Amino acid sequence: MATPQLEISCTSIQTTLRRGDKGINVEALCRLLAISKRGFSSLGLQGDTFTPAIEKVVKNFQRQTFLEPDGVVGPSNWAALCANVPVHMPVLRLGNHGMTVGIAQKYLKKVGFYGGSIDAYFGPEMHFSLIDFQSTFGLVGDGILDTITWDKLGRASALAR
Repeated sequence: MATPQLEISCTSIQTTLRRGDKGINVEALCRLLAISKRGFSSLGLQGDTFTPAIEKVVKNFQRQTFLEPDGVVGPSNWAALCANVPVHMPVLRLGNHGMTVGIAQKYLKKVGFYGGSIDAYFGPEMHFSLIDFQSTFGLVGDGILDTITWDKLGRASALAR
């Protein structure tokens, strides 16, 4: 007898999950991680228990989407899982400054595209580094750090460990 398909309604999932939790929301979490195309599908994530192995995958997903890698799945995690992109990162462009620009510089440096200082200023060097990154990863090289570019940056940094 075939197992019924698990329906995933992202708008209805509001549960916070952590290691040891059980139930249908853990099954939904595993399904969303497996279909995220972030390299988790081959890990055989399944079942209704939040195991240490699932926690490890959640932490990896959190790193890729610029969330705190604490292994706990809360509202921001569900939003990122359902959208399959970092949803809380602002659009950045030439002239911006602040902590998020510093995060972008750190990640661009980690993947080898930024050689400047981490000064939290989106100046010309970061602008051209971002264009190079975007072009290398098949994105429109416009120098604007949007949701799609944040996503590519998160995925690339996970591979650059």
